Amino acid sequence: MLPIIYGVYIFAIFMLSLICFFIIYHLIKYSINARFSRLFSLFFAVTSFILIVSNIILFSAIDWKTITSSVAFNNFNSF
Repeated sequence: MLPIIYGVYIFAIFMLSLICFFIIYHLIKYSINARFSRLFSLFFAVTSFILIVSNIILFSAIDWKTITSSVAFNNFNSF
């Protein structure tokens, strides 16, 4: 069960990173003011990076073995 959880999480982080690059590209490419474009792109990139890193840290702090064993145990006892 743990490889599935980690795989889904890695896929989600990868997709989030692609979306961030997509947004930054469009902020730079299609902006009206080049100065504000660079400023907002930098702000968005730094903020996104901080949020993704904090998300990874919090995800790695969860004890997934305990959660998955208690969920599986409770599901089998309900039958």
